[in-house]
Amino acid sequence: PKVWETFYSKGLGKLTNLRTLKRFLVCDGKGDIRGCNIRELKDLNKLKGYLSVEHLEGGRVKVIDAKDAHLNEKHELIGVELDFKVGKNDIVGSASELKGLLEALEPPHGIESLAICDYKGERPVWYLDTNYVELQTLRLQCFPLWATVVGIKSLEKLE
Repeated sequence: PKVWETFYSKGLGKLTNLRTLKRFLVCDGKGDIRGCNIRELKDLNKLKGYLSVEHLEGGRVKVIDAKDAHLNEKHELIGVELDFKVGKNDIVGSASELKGLLEALEPPHGIESLAICDYKGERPVWYLDTNYVELQTLRLQCFPLWATVVGIKSLEKLE
C-alpha cells in the first residue's frame, strides 16, 4: 500500500473543504500512528462518494467521539462502509457497547450503498427507524447476533 493510503495525521479534520476520503483509519490513541480519532470527521461535511471507516472495534472508539463525527450529516456521501474487524491486540467490546457505537455512526439517509463488516453487536435503533429510500446495495458481513436482516423500512431500490 502507498503511504498516503494507510496514514492519516492528527489535524485531518481541519481540511474542511476535503471532498474525497476513501478510507478513514481510526487510531486507538495509545501510540497507534496509522490513524486519527474519529472526531476528525466532524467538520468534513463536504465529503462525496464512498467512505470506509476502519478499525472501529477493539476499544479504539468511544461512543461520544463517534457522535461527534456527525456521520449522518455527510449528505454528499453515496456509500458508507463501517468495519469493526478486531486486530490481534484489540479488546472486544460487549454487544451493548458496540450497539451504542453503531447507533452513533448512523449513516446519512441519502446513501445508495451501506456495508457493515465484522459487527458483533445488536441492531442499532436507526436500522429499524430510518427510511433509506435510495439504498441500492446492502452488505452485512459476519453478524453473529442478527438472525434476520429485516428492519429497514423501505428497500425498494435494493438490488
